[in-house]
Amino acid sequence: MSAMFHLPENIRRELSVDESGKAYATQSGTARLCGVAQSSINELLEKLAIGKPVSEPLKRFAGIDYRAIGKLPDLLVICIANHYAMYARKTTEQAKRILLCSEAIGFRVWVQKELGWKEKPAELSLEDIAFFADFAASSAEKAGVSTPLIQSIKLDSVMQIKPQAKPLLLPQKKAIASANPMPEKALSPTEVGQELTKRLRVDKISAQAVNKKLIQLGFQVSIKRTKKSTGKIVHDYYQATQKGEQYSQLEMATYKVMSDGNSTKYQLRWFSGIIDVLVSEW
Repeated sequence: MSAMFHLPENIRRELSVDESGKAYATQSGTARLCGVAQSSINELLEKLAIGKPVSEPLKRFAGIDYRAIGKLPDLLVICIANHYAMYARKTTEQAKRILLCSEAIGFRVWVQKELGWKEKPAELSLEDIAFFADFAASSAEKAGVSTPLIQSIKLDSVMQIKPQAKPLLLPQKKAIASANPMPEKALSPTEVGQELTKRLRVDKISAQAVNKKLIQLGFQVSIKRTKKSTGKIVHDYYQATQKGEQYSQLEMATYKVMSDGNSTKYQLRWFSGIIDVLVSEW
């Protein structure tokens, strides 16, 4: 609809949109939109302020002195346009065009489109961030993760949601890691498979084969979930059994999602001691 009347630059400069999406027009901009003199707008606003009779669309704004406010809110602007398009002693074609352009989608949306305004993503409150961090930590605790790693998970969660907090929280994460050093770098199932391939001198052993063997030997179990789109039960993640806890740990890993960019999940990784066990059982 906005293509029926595209705002010229001199009027565009008189309009604005705040962060919430509400549109505003200056008094002179409103006059230009409606094709009347600014003095006419001032007289109309004076009638509203002192409670003089006005046309039906404007009655809801009676008793408010918008002259002192400066910018006029979008609902008032479109009612003024309605006034000059239909109720004024001398109506204007300009006001009729504005009314026609905006009535289908709303004046606010029309101005947003004209100015290229886009809604900003909602900011999570500190309470929301704390909730998600606690939820991530609670999930890790239920999976048998150690206390130091749980605290590290909470810090990771906050830094993922609020990157600005990273300079403050990263030293704490490093301090936790320093006070609770891991005995060695844990290996992914892919890396375990690569080591097994070398030791056993066989064709490539895949991560899938490693995970299957670890389940058969009772070192891990596959946790299932129901897929919302199909209702099918599918694999979600692996969880170490009591037998596998001494050989493994959970680590946060980053992976790519086509629609959302990077995302994170926790993966079960294995210390090198598991390789000796798998070699003897393979």
